[in-house]
Formats: sequence, C-alpha cells, structure tokens
Amino acid sequence: MRLNDIGEREIIDRIFSSSAIKQKKDDCAVIKFRNENILISTDSVSIPTHFFPEVQPATMGSFLAAINLSDIAAMAGRPESFLLSLQIPGDYQYSFLEDFVRGLTKTLRAYGTRLDGGDTKEGSYFEATGFVMGFQKPSGTLSRSRIRKNQVLCTTNKMGKSASGYVFYRSSYRKELGLKLMYDVKPRIKEASVIAEYGGKFMMDLSDGLYSSISQMKKDYGMGFRIVEDELPMDPHVSKAANLSGATRTDIMCKFGGDYELLFTIDNSGYRDFRDAMESNKIHVSYIGDTWAGENMMFDGDSWNIIDQPGYEHFSPKPKLGRIE
Repeated sequence: MRLNDIGEREIIDRIFSSSAIKQKKDDCAVIKFRNENILISTDSVSIPTHFFPEVQPATMGSFLAAINLSDIAAMAGRPESFLLSLQIPGDYQYSFLEDFVRGLTKTLRAYGTRLDGGDTKEGSYFEATGFVMGFQKPSGTLSRSRIRKNQVLCTTNKMGKSASGYVFYRSSYRKELGLKLMYDVKPRIKEASVIAEYGGKFMMDLSDGLYSSISQMKKDYGMGFRIVEDELPMDPHVSKAANLSGATRTDIMCKFGGDYELLFTIDNSGYRDFRDAMESNKIHVSYIGDTWAGENMMFDGDSWNIIDQPGYEHFSPKPKLGRIE
C-alpha cells in the first residue's frame, strides 16, 4: 500500500497506534518540567516541493523559521531555541546557504528565538528541517483537547492570503506579489499569548486551511463546527483571486491553507470581556461560529449545509482552486 493511498491523517493515526505514542495530537509535543511545559515541534521544507524557482534563499530560510514558530504560537508558547538540520548538494554555492541562514536567523531574532546549532549533511537535493523549543505554564498552554461544545469559534486576522498568492503566481497575474503572499508568514506569537491570558481554550494554527482543520478535529475529538460564511474574515486579495481562478471566495479562504493564522475557541460566557480585551490590545479577531456535537456545517445566508470537503492533506490529491491546479 502506497502512502498516497491512505493520506497524511491515516499515516499519523497508524504511527501513533503502532508506536504507542502517549502525546496528544497537537501542534507541539509537551514535556512537563518543574512548573512549566516544554513545547517542542519540527517542520521541514525542500526544493522543489515547497518552493517555486523564483523564491530567494533568504525567503526560504525565513519561511522555515516562521512555520516552526507558528506551532509554538498554536499552543500559546514562548519560543526560545531553534535547531537546524540541513541536507544540501555539494554543487550548491556557499552564498545560497549563507543567505538561507541569514533569512532564518533574522526571523528567529524577530520573535526572541536563538539558533543554537544543528546538523549539515551532503545529499542529492536540498532539504531543511527546523526543531523549535518553547515554554509555557500549564495553565496557559492552549491545546486542541480543550475543545468543548458551545464554545465560540474565532480566528485571527484574515483568511485566503496564501491561496490568493498561489492563484496570482500560477495564473501569471502578479507573480512577485503571489510569492510574497505565499511565503511572508507571520507566526502569531504575541496574539496567542494574549488570547491565552484572556480565556482562550482550544487552539491550532491554520497551516492546512479551515476545512482541513475542522475535518481533523471532527475525526480526532468528535467535535463539530457551525460556521457562518459571512463572518469569515476575507483577505483583500481574495476577490481578485476568485475572478482569476473561477473558485468561490469561500473555497479560497477555506480550502487551500498556508495562512498560519490561529483558529481557537472561547467560552460563550466570556465573549464580551474577551472581545474588549482583543480590541484594547489591537488584536484583530473574527467570531465565525461555534462548536457542537453534530457535523461540520456552514450557513450560507439561507440554510445550513454540511461541509463535505476535507481540505488540504499531504499524500492526497491537492485541492483545486477553480481552474488552478
């Protein structure tokens, strides 16, 4: 049986089962140490899988740092240390590696994180893996398992930026802007900390998109989401991307992923105080629905419809955006 026959989620389920992993399925592994949780995560990129030919090495390094830091943000942690493991062909120019590390360390420093070492090997293609470690008190660590019925579902900032960039690049509309929209990732470290302080419950990042995230949560925890379509916070580029691709604006916001915003819940009873706290801290939060025991559904203005799209998943057919593959 090939990996493409079962998909990423089933692969993870089988590894957890066969290896007797006791960790919960979260954005980070959690190790309890004295009075704090140590949060550890890892993520990889490679050429050509993750980067188009025009992407510069510094942008690649920054992107790798950001997507690892986003996992720490997804559990409201404080990132501190980063390790870098490289596999790189011997015929690459040293300037490529120098620029890659420069971009990576610039982003790490912007979020108070050190590059503390790693490993370098010669290989047949370029691959870089980050290992990030952060800390948080147990009471402030937000995990997926804290989800419950009747919580308010929220997201930070806008949705559909990365998918819009992909459409722009693939349609040759504005390729340079498209690359910036896809690879300029901002891990929401500060936002997550404030969300945790003022009552956040469940949280994860939207690396694979809204449809993928809620499908995963339904499978892992049996919790469904009721989402109001008109409340989805649309990135300014989504409408143009929809016109270029023929995809709906909702599909561009929900189907593709790559935005690395935070999806989280709060208790209904704390909604007003939480909203006021976000406004006073200048954190943009949209309240897009709630959690319940039923199926994942979306209200289109007239009726509730079951969401039957799984979204993005590695080792599975990639979702199309209208005419764009």
